[in-house]
Amino acid sequence: MTPLLSATLAWATGLMVGLRWTPGLAMVAGLVLAAAALMRTGVVTRKGTVLVAFVLAGVAVGGVRGDGARRDCRAMLPDGAGVVARGYPTALPTAGAAVLFRGEGVCRGAMRLRPRDQHLAVLDSAARGWTSAVEVHGRWLAYPVRGGWPRAPIHTGSLVVDSVRPLSVADGAGSVTRTGSAQRAGLATRFRVTQQARLRALLPERWGLAEALLLAQKTGLAQETRARFVAAGLVHLLAISGMHVGLIAAGVLLLTQVAGLPRRRGKRIAVVVTAAYVLFLGAPSAALRAMLQATLLLLSTELQRPAEPFTLLATAGLAILLLEPMALLDPGFQLSFAGMIGLIGWRRPVLLALPTRLPKYVREGMAAGIAASALTTPVAALHFGTASWVGIPGSVVAVPILSAALAAVVGALLVAAATGSATGVHAALADLPLRALDAVAELCARVPGGHGYLSATMVLSLLAAAALYLVVRRAVPAQQRVLRVGVAAAAAVVLVAWAPALGRAGDGTLAIHAIDVGQGDAFAIRTPGGRWVLVDAGPRTLHSDAGRDRVVPYLLRHGVRRIEALILTHPDADHIGGAVAVLDAFDVGIVIDPGLAAGKTMFIDVLAAARREGQRWVAGRADVAFEIDGVRFDMLYPLHEFDATLTANDLSVVFRLDFGRFAALFLGDAPTEVEELLAARHGAGLRSTVLKVGHHGSTTSTGEALLRTVRPEVGLISAGRRNRYGHPAPSVVRRLEAHQVRVLRTDVLGNVTVRATRAGEVEVLAR
Repeated sequence: MTPLLSATLAWATGLMVGLRWTPGLAMVAGLVLAAAALMRTGVVTRKGTVLVAFVLAGVAVGGVRGDGARRDCRAMLPDGAGVVARGYPTALPTAGAAVLFRGEGVCRGAMRLRPRDQHLAVLDSAARGWTSAVEVHGRWLAYPVRGGWPRAPIHTGSLVVDSVRPLSVADGAGSVTRTGSAQRAGLATRFRVTQQARLRALLPERWGLAEALLLAQKTGLAQETRARFVAAGLVHLLAISGMHVGLIAAGVLLLTQVAGLPRRRGKRIAVVVTAAYVLFLGAPSAALRAMLQATLLLLSTELQRPAEPFTLLATAGLAILLLEPMALLDPGFQLSFAGMIGLIGWRRPVLLALPTRLPKYVREGMAAGIAASALTTPVAALHFGTASWVGIPGSVVAVPILSAALAAVVGALLVAAATGSATGVHAALADLPLRALDAVAELCARVPGGHGYLSATMVLSLLAAAALYLVVRRAVPAQQRVLRVGVAAAAAVVLVAWAPALGRAGDGTLAIHAIDVGQGDAFAIRTPGGRWVLVDAGPRTLHSDAGRDRVVPYLLRHGVRRIEALILTHPDADHIGGAVAVLDAFDVGIVIDPGLAAGKTMFIDVLAAARREGQRWVAGRADVAFEIDGVRFDMLYPLHEFDATLTANDLSVVFRLDFGRFAALFLGDAPTEVEELLAARHGAGLRSTVLKVGHHGSTTSTGEALLRTVRPEVGLISAGRRNRYGHPAPSVVRRLEAHQVRVLRTDVLGNVTVRATRAGEVEVLAR
């Protein structure tokens, strides 16, 4: 390895240690690493001493930076704390999405606002610079801490806005303007906001896609669009990366050649324009890496010094990690460098292995895609739980379209700025390649088996198997090739099969998992034999999908590979929104719902997904029952005859689960009228240890008649933190406590697990 590459790896290793543990433990771990390095390289060697110094310096910097992130004011704010902030949004707000806000108040620094629709006009005016600074009042929504790694303060929570108002001079708007941390939007921000406004006028249907591709603003992307690109393996196109920077640089070079400028001067102009573009975007890791590599390559050309590819990459990485050590934990940073390592190391061998009869462009594109995907696929699966092979051939088609889209959008913006017109040929030409790019993503997403879901444990097992293979290959002589391959393959099979086997193995107990999906329901039931039933799948909105983001990853972490039954209690978005992602991710035995036709778009989407997967669909009416591993599921409601004019909640599926002396009653969103009907019809037959409290704890459910009949010991409530409905209602919580019911809430505890034995013994685990 070159000295710069060795130094970068040593620095990154030290940072990882320092970021993961507290400064004291990190220094101990760093000293252990240093001792190991000295033992291997020798105390007196200059290279060994330098590398040890880089490791120890990385440990120290990582420890300080990680501790600072954990102690940041935004990370320390308690959930629900009242916050007042003064400042400016740095982008145009979008309905249903967060917007970045820079200001001063309880905490200094940027934070994400979650405004309601009535606040959008004031924030939009402030972002465009039409009004003064704004004052925002709200409640802090602290994000749950998962794992021991620190998070950038901007990702520790968001401010749910209660009210917002423009500041006048009397309020001190001038002082806010003069304050460094909350000063008026800078030139780059104002320019970006102006371009956002033009894009929204030029492309009324696809402005969200254009903003993501050109301005690194993803808040306007519809959830369906984002999910389409993820499933197609083309989600990397939505992030500003080295590809986008390269396309911008290539475009500038082409323009300089058309203008007749000398090639050397054209390269300099391209580097300057690229650097300005990256800084304009806020210098995301992937774009910054590409810009630094381009600058270093130009410098090496000017100095007539050869440029070794890995050294250029290492220099760019070291520069970024010196500026921002926590970039090492950023998925964008990891994906960008993993892709470049694959391209540099494996593109040529893959190219030589491909059939020569293929067109040169296809061979080049596939070689680059395969080489980069070899490392980016496990990284993406580790972070997002999705792996896609169809993205490799898809990129061969999509990348030229992306180039045309960027050129067309930039051209349309220039014409709109010059003429002031948001309609015309330039707008139509910009929309055409965006429409084509979206169509390619949709086509790739529909390829059967084109993508799949992987748990983090499975990814780590695959990486461990690959590392083991490399060790065996190095240790076993080349002459014993059969032995080498056989040992590595056997170890790989054991490692890869390990995680699913753990998830499938039953321990003789029943487990009910209340998955924290926010304001919605999702309950996973694991039978004593290790099989799974899912009750509802969480909400889906324009910008989020709890099924994809929470339910599927949660189930994968627990080794789920098949769902025996998916029970959709009723066709409301907060219960069935995530069902499409679940049906896409897992093999599902049967789908059960009330059997009520609903003309809701989300319900139709679920029907379409089930039809694609060939699912068996059953109406969950009273007297329908099934049994899995000694656990009986009895549907109690709706009845076979009902009034079709009733609401979805009125016809919510209610079922009782029986396992020996343990029972649980799931009410969906059934109202008190249904509860009273069931209490009168079944009496003591409703008695249950666990009650899934109806309608997220709303006052419309959980009446006295039900509680007197069921006599539950534990009440599970699934609700979003500080949701706008006020769920669970304080009166319902008091009623449950008056009946000596232990209340477990996902909005307070996060994920909750209730384990039960056949003898009726119950254990509760939170998070």
